[in-house]
This record gives sequence, structure tokens and C-alpha cells, in this order.
Amino acid sequence: MKPTVLFSVLFLCFSFFQRTVRAQEIPRHSLSFSPVLGTHLLPENDHTFNDPIPGLDIVYGFNLRGKEDAWIQKLRAREFGLALTFRDLNRLDGHLDTSANSFGKAYGISASLEFELAAAGPVHFYLVPSVGLSYISKNYFTHPDNRFIGSHLNQLLKAALQMEVPLGENFSALANFHVLHLSNGGFNIPNSGINTGNISVGIKSRFGPEPYRKTRDNFTPLERNTFEVLAGIGRRGVYESHDGFFKSGLYAGYNYRLNEVLDLKAGLNAVYYYSVFDPQRHRETYQHYGTSYDPWRLGLSLGAAVKMSRFEVKGLFGRYLYYNSFHDIHYYWNSGLSYLFTPHLGLQSTLHMHRFQADFVDLGFIVKL
Repeated sequence: MKPTVLFSVLFLCFSFFQRTVRAQEIPRHSLSFSPVLGTHLLPENDHTFNDPIPGLDIVYGFNLRGKEDAWIQKLRAREFGLALTFRDLNRLDGHLDTSANSFGKAYGISASLEFELAAAGPVHFYLVPSVGLSYISKNYFTHPDNRFIGSHLNQLLKAALQMEVPLGENFSALANFHVLHLSNGGFNIPNSGINTGNISVGIKSRFGPEPYRKTRDNFTPLERNTFEVLAGIGRRGVYESHDGFFKSGLYAGYNYRLNEVLDLKAGLNAVYYYSVFDPQRHRETYQHYGTSYDPWRLGLSLGAAVKMSRFEVKGLFGRYLYYNSFHDIHYYWNSGLSYLFTPHLGLQSTLHMHRFQADFVDLGFIVKL
């Protein structure tokens, strides 16, 4: 179908939705379609800007403007979205053409939040982070030339800058630039991951009218400085194998409450290795920047956490106090997401990183005191 015909059909569908919207009411839902064109961000590859990655993003949104929660007001959150993502990776040559035709297609589902950055008259600008899961049809174990993806199931991370231009009361045009990352977090190796830069132009319609009413989440987090303890377990894959090394991630630290939304963090990070590096079994026990001769590594980190009701997003940068590292690594950084069942207890997942490489991802519990 030609692009002009496709956009005509979409416009007619959105026009139908708009007729259901009554005056003086704020539509609760939205639906957007955005064709995407991307390229592989790999500086070593001469084909970086010659490998087109076509795709499509479809987002079903939920309006947050009627919410009175502190984090929504302070962070200027405007919409929560559930997205379906498609990328055709078949034309990617990869690194020095060794991975040609070995990537397949990527299908993803993710959750996103729109944060308003600025407005110029009727035009609005947003930051839109997303996190989710993606299925990639080809990987190293099905196509060994693919040195970037080690499993079918991968995490999907996306950060977008988006412009919205109204074309009617409840109809808008979208322009978007975003970076998309697909990888399994080190669960299977090799796992360089795929990083793409993308542009998209789309259309968005708001529909499903509902009276504008103020609501607030009934969850109340701890409104003071806190101590917290995290514990989780994860796995890093053995090189070119379905086997893996298990590790436990631990953290104990102090949170200084700046306001309802932001905490400053300081604490100790530890990782316990259930299998350490054996020079006599180099290939079977090597874990790249995470390769350790001893079962423990310990570090001191500083960072911050953004609190959004039951969810918390954290980032920490640290220096090792003790790490008997094969590669003489001194620094690390972690990022993570927590979900609180109660103000004191929740689930958490932490991504452990060295430089720009994932070591492993753990899953476990968080306790706040």
C-alpha cells in the first residue's frame, strides 16, 4: 500500500474516533501510529548510515492530566502508554559485513511515559522513555554470524524526544527522534546488543470522552529519609553456550529525601560469584569485564532515585573498594527499577554495568526502613 493511501485510511479512522468526543470533556485515551526509519549506531561499521531499519510504533495512551499525584505534577507527566513496536532488521549488515542477513525481525511491547519539556504556543515537546520486552527472530544460536544478539527474548529500552503539533481539537501530528536498545542484559553471550537511531512522523487521535475529574493514587510512600536493602540473583551467559554463571547482587544504603519525587542515594554494592575465573578453563569461566578471581567484589556508589507512586527508577555510579578483576576494572554503574507492594517492601531489578557493557541483570527484593 502506498504511503499516501495508508495515511488517508488512518486519517479517516481517526476522524471517526473524533466524532465520539463531546465538547467540554477531556478524552481519556489516545491512539498513535508512527512509521519509523532507523539506522544501526555502530561507529566501526562503514555501513552505519547505509543500513536502513524500517518499522512501526503503535501506542495506546492513557491521559494523566486529571491526576493530582505529586510525581505527576512535579515531573509534568502527561500520558502513560502501551506500545507495540516492529523493526525489520533484515537489511542490517552489522559489523564489517560479517552479520549480513542474520538479524531477522524484532517485535516488542513496552510501557512509556510522556513528560512535557516545553511548549511553544500550541506545539508541545516531550521526553518519552520506554521499557519493555522484544522478540527477535534471529540470534547467534540460530544464525552464528549474528554477534550482537544471543537470545530470542530481549529487553527493550527506548528514549525519545517528541514534538506534537495539533491539527484539530483531538487530532495531532507527531515528529519523533529516538534511540532504541535491544539486548538480553548478558543472559546469553554473545550479547553486544543492537543500538539504533530512529526518526518517525506519525498521527495521533484522542477519543473516549470522560469528564475531567481530579483523582489521586491511594499509595503513600515513606515521607522521610530511609535506609534500604536490596538483594537479587541473576545470570551471565557462558560464551557461545546456553549455560550460565549465577551471581547475587546486594546493596545497602541511605536515601536522603529531597522532595516527594527525588531521593539522593549513597551505599555499598556487593556481588557474589557462584563461579569464579579459572585460568586453566579460560573459555568456560571468562566473564569479560565481570571476570573475577575471587567470589566477592565490593564498591561504594552515589546516585539518585525518581519516585513515581509505587515505582522507583534509580541510577548509581560507583568505585570498587575491592575487586580482584581480570581486566583491572575500578568503576561501575547500576540502574534499576523497583515496584513497592507496601511502603516498606517490594520487587526490584538491577542492571550491573562496566563501561558500556552489561555484566548481568538481577531480580529480587527491596526493603525500606
